[in-house]
Amino acid sequence: MRNVFLGIVILLLIGCSKEENTSEVPDNVPVIDVDGNVYNPVVIGKQTWFKENLKVSKYSDGTIIPEVNDPAVWSTLNTGAWCYYSKNTSFGIEFGKLYNWYAIAGIYDVASFNDTALRKKIVPKGYHIPTDGEWTILTNSLGSNTGGKMKEIGATHWADTSPETTNSSLFTALPAGIRIGYGTFYFIGEYGYWWSATSIDSDIAWYRSLGYNSNNVCRSYDDKNYGFSVRFIKD
Repeated sequence: MRNVFLGIVILLLIGCSKEENTSEVPDNVPVIDVDGNVYNPVVIGKQTWFKENLKVSKYSDGTIIPEVNDPAVWSTLNTGAWCYYSKNTSFGIEFGKLYNWYAIAGIYDVASFNDTALRKKIVPKGYHIPTDGEWTILTNSLGSNTGGKMKEIGATHWADTSPETTNSSLFTALPAGIRIGYGTFYFIGEYGYWWSATSIDSDIAWYRSLGYNSNNVCRSYDDKNYGFSVRFIKD
């Protein structure tokens, strides 16, 4: 009987050890999405972010996120969609895709719009879209000159940057521009906008933005059918 008891204890310990090892993802390991795009991690404070904007065209289970170019269609959506800035695929290589908020929330049909339990995951397992609060933790951890510490240096992508732009955080923010609710594109090379996962009501959600002419980080909200860039963060 004593041997049986010891055997059960050993099995339980092995089971716990295995579960702990498989659930922990190292902070320095690149992540690959369902399309094969690679994202490189950067630790900022106690958070692990990724240096690249999201580029995926499917949810993690393989469900297609539609590319929507028609402005009339884009403006009426309340399900997930993405596009390239100005419908130009070459922008997607460096800047990533622009997504409406419904895409990052995993809303792919009428049922998932109404039932959060049915929503899909857009980033790999172990990661998620940052909340408004997690964006605030990031900017607070960087202190003064926050935007300058987050923006890519030089004029390769930004229209202009000040001497205070250092990218010391390695966040490497890029000015991917915006697609407004009516489907028009603006501000590539000048501004970058990133969704948060935090909804305010059925129509609007929080986001962050950075501009070429400022080293501040703007916290604001806009309509969920706007097209913004997306970053993700480790659970």
